[in-house]
Amino acid sequence: MSLALAVLALAVALLAGVLAYRRISGLERRLSALEGERRQEAETVRALSAGAVSHGEQVIRVQRELSRLKEQLTTLAARGGGAEVFEQAIRMARRGASREDIIQTCGLSQVEADLVLLLHREEE
Repeated sequence: MSLALAVLALAVALLAGVLAYRRISGLERRLSALEGERRQEAETVRALSAGAVSHGEQVIRVQRELSRLKEQLTTLAARGGGAEVFEQAIRMARRGASREDIIQTCGLSQVEADLVLLLHREEE
């Protein structure tokens, strides 16, 4: 009888071992899949970060250029013989006038009117 109990206990232990092995194998496969997903997401984050840095650098360059152009326009407007025209164009841009209105009223070229609008149009 004790031999039968020992065999039964051994069978139960083997069954428990097989079930535990299957569970561990399934968990290992799931862990491997999750690691792959984590690596892929880390690569996506790295790519997005690099893009954000590049975009930030481009924004800084554009801001510097805009500041330089604004200074040039202010200098040009401050010079004699035309300062009034640019001052009027700047006032019109700040009031929301269109490019065509500024060109017709002030006699500016399209490029000059666009620059005045770019630098002095009120944010909406």
